[in-house]
Amino acid sequence: MKKSISLIASMAIGFSLLGCSSQNAKTEDAKASAQETSDKDEASTSEKDQANETTNSENENSDTSTTSTASTPDEHLIAYVEGKEADSTGSFFSSEDKFTESNIIEYALFDLNNDGQNELLMREYTPPLPGHKDFFSAYQYKDGKVELLHFEYATFDSCSYINTKNQYAGGDTSHANRETYFVSELDENGDSSVVIFFGYFWNDNPEEVPDRYYMWENPTKELFSEDFHLEKDCKKISKEEFKKLEKEYLEENTNIEWKQLD
Repeated sequence: MKKSISLIASMAIGFSLLGCSSQNAKTEDAKASAQETSDKDEASTSEKDQANETTNSENENSDTSTTSTASTPDEHLIAYVEGKEADSTGSFFSSEDKFTESNIIEYALFDLNNDGQNELLMREYTPPLPGHKDFFSAYQYKDGKVELLHFEYATFDSCSYINTKNQYAGGDTSHANRETYFVSELDENGDSSVVIFFGYFWNDNPEEVPDRYYMWENPTKELFSEDFHLEKDCKKISKEEFKKLEKEYLEENTNIEWKQLD
């Protein structure tokens, strides 16, 4: 009897262990299945994220891509000023963002630095009389992109234009008791540098403080810094010499064919 009970007990324990083993196996299978599902979900999510990133990138690129059919450098520059093509920063030109409705904006294609390729020039003036024209920017088409060219000039320019030497001439003529000019030009790489600064200063009582005339050829960057000292850095010149510089550098180039921007 004891043997029978012992045998029954052993069988019960065996079935119990078998049941536990079966249950553990089911649990492990369930865990594995859940992990597999989780891995698939993560992979699917990752694929979706990558797809979204690709789509966003394509959207971003489409926002700054060209909408023009331009094929030559001149055509690309015209497409830019017409708002059909982005520049190298991805920005489109918009006259509404830069100027008031009363101003007339004009553009021209002209080779400023004699490299055989035109630059895009832009200027604006207030009608009805275009007596005061302000040249404000130039662009080049280089390496498949429209790029803004940076001229060296004083930020307080009150007149600016392209002179007969194909240089940028900017002048400060609005401040009292002085008249100064900065002339800069582009090299073949599209880089700008000031080739000459000249001006004169006067006093309401010239008997006490006579008029003073100065010039500085190929000035350094100090010209635009607080380290600039008129008496130390510039050469004193006569009134006659100043007049010659005006004639040489301040005559506007009338051979540029300007067109009004619609």
